[in-house]
Amino acid sequence: MPLLSLGTIIYGLAGFLYTQDILWLINFNPYIKYASDIYGQGSFYHYITHLPDVVGIVLYFLLLLGILHMIFSLLSSKTKISSDKLVLEIFLVYSIFFSFLIFYSFIWWKGLFLSGGQMRIMVSMVPLISLICLNGYNHLVKIFKNTIIRKSFHFIVLLFVILIPFIKYDFPIQLDPEQKLMKEVGEWYISSDYRGYMLYYFYPFLSYTANIDHFDSSKVRPLNTILYKEVSKDSIIIWDSFFGPTVSDVPLDFIKNNEDYILVKTFISEKERDIEEPEFEVYIFQKV
Repeated sequence: MPLLSLGTIIYGLAGFLYTQDILWLINFNPYIKYASDIYGQGSFYHYITHLPDVVGIVLYFLLLLGILHMIFSLLSSKTKISSDKLVLEIFLVYSIFFSFLIFYSFIWWKGLFLSGGQMRIMVSMVPLISLICLNGYNHLVKIFKNTIIRKSFHFIVLLFVILIPFIKYDFPIQLDPEQKLMKEVGEWYISSDYRGYMLYYFYPFLSYTANIDHFDSSKVRPLNTILYKEVSKDSIIIWDSFFGPTVSDVPLDFIKNNEDYILVKTFISEKERDIEEPEFEVYIFQKV
């Protein structure tokens, strides 16, 4: 088990050699400087209550069952806590899952580290969640003594696990209002006369809609580089109201009030993104 920490130790030492700061993970964390007013904050139970959106209601039920079974096993006088199997299961599965869940619940509750409350981070815990679900399931099927009933139960559970995503979500996946607008931006860019100019943007989806190689630094650069690097003449800046003022930290007024840039095109979403920010906007500028 000590070898599990080897990766973290090597990573930490590599950062120390570069920064000369043993606490570089904290002091050089780019997310610490951001306040909760950028992505907001929410309930401590946000990830717990929305976990069915990630694993589905059937696996969510089995997850709870697996957790309850472990609790009862620890409280039972018949269970030997010292057994290697149980210790490994608690340390490598349950403790890691709960540490991860509690940590991200806390930072979203307090609005720390630029946490946006995205459920996608819980996907990294799916392997551990699966093991806990299996634990719960294995003890659930024990109540069925009849072989035919047990096999029928296996089939029904498997069927629901497969079908629920298709019932809950639309297939093919529909674009949200932001993505639809970025699709319009991409189509406009492809048909425009500005292709081939240096392009500054941050919205990742634009790479697909505009058929851009996001990693080609000779043609594409992150939006925030306009703050500290010389922008060549005729360069195109695509500023969006989501990443522009947050991750990129580029205020719209910084470009609008700069005589070196002219407004080329404006895109505004038709539907509201949320109550506080009713519209998703994209402004396209050119360096003159």
